[in-house]
Amino acid sequence: MLFDLFRYSNVLFHPKSSTMKEKLKRKKMRRGTVRSALAQRDMTQSDLANAVNVTPTAISLWINGHVDSPDLSKRIAQILRINTEDLVNAEG
Repeated sequence: MLFDLFRYSNVLFHPKSSTMKEKLKRKKMRRGTVRSALAQRDMTQSDLANAVNVTPTAISLWINGHVDSPDLSKRIAQILRINTEDLVNAEG
């Protein structure tokens, strides 16, 4: 039974599994969306952090999918003047 559990968990969390690939794809989409919007507005991540009143570390964690905050996503979308759906669909 322990072996079956290990085998099952190994499939779920194996880096080449389809779920992991999808997660990585969404993270790349989010990074691309935000970086593109920042470049269009000649802003840095620090500028964005100041605009939404969070730390630059919080922005980095959010961009890389380590923090999921709908409120932060909405504020970032407003500041960058992009559709919130573009960020939601690219959530990591």
